[in-house]
Amino acid sequence: MKIHEVDQGSPEWHALRANTRNASEAPAMMGVSPYKSRSALVREKATGITEEITPEMQYRFDRGHETEAKARSILEQDLGEDLYPLVATDDDGYLLASSDGSDMCRTFGFEHKLWNAEIAALVAAGERVLIADFDAHHGNGTQDIFYDEPNVLFVSWHQSPLYPGTGALAEVGGPRAEGLTVNLPLVAGTTGDAYLASVQDAVGPIIDRFDPTWLLISAGFDAHRDDPITEMGLSAGDYADLTSLLMEAVPPGRTVAFLEGGYDLGALERSALATMSALLGEPYHPEPPSTGSVGTNAFGRVVDAVVGLHGLR
Repeated sequence: MKIHEVDQGSPEWHALRANTRNASEAPAMMGVSPYKSRSALVREKATGITEEITPEMQYRFDRGHETEAKARSILEQDLGEDLYPLVATDDDGYLLASSDGSDMCRTFGFEHKLWNAEIAALVAAGERVLIADFDAHHGNGTQDIFYDEPNVLFVSWHQSPLYPGTGALAEVGGPRAEGLTVNLPLVAGTTGDAYLASVQDAVGPIIDRFDPTWLLISAGFDAHRDDPITEMGLSAGDYADLTSLLMEAVPPGRTVAFLEGGYDLGALERSALATMSALLGEPYHPEPPSTGSVGTNAFGRVVDAVVGLHGLR
């Protein structure tokens, strides 16, 4: 890894991003970005000629970095040490990542996201919101925000052990929302049949009891078996099936998916396509669903624990 001494949002940072690949480009590559078309992104990468940074674009960058700085100071107080924004590329200079904060020894890092005003409005209006997170990394930030919110049910399927190390079975919600946080820490290699079975055998009854009016999907695709930084066993077809099953919990037109992780571009494209097809009511399987984890002791222990902890016996 190579560290670059540039300030996030600066002209030097924009120039570095123009010559590398980064996760922020994924929506444009899939044709779902409101800011840039896929053809425009491909043209920029092929020619090296990037669009001019407009005042509106710079405002979005600056606002994001301003809130990151505020969040970083709060976390520094909690940890008792200083954190620093970090911009780095891989050894080949092909992939770039901009971290919102890291300690001097680079043993800790964090990523900050702006509060979603739409979610806040739903909760304030008394809607019952189901957040389903199948990113391979535990959604610790989402869990922290809604841990004591009685109008939000948060469900996370994630690889364990894996960064950030949170998402234990026993993390079930705060005093006002006990039982409304459901964590399924899964071993490496877990396949799609286990995700579906977990909904049918454990998560589904919890969802039915909550009776959500909206479904928000944290659609991270780094649990795909081709992802280079995780070790899960999902195929693109699994995302279509899991999305379709979760959508049964809410009325039509009440599902929103948010793109998150996914670090193999081919797997990301196939998985996002499968998920979007399910959202449109026409599930498409670019790859067959994966099987092999149902019936294993590791998966059985997770389901049994969820059933016990959430009073389903």
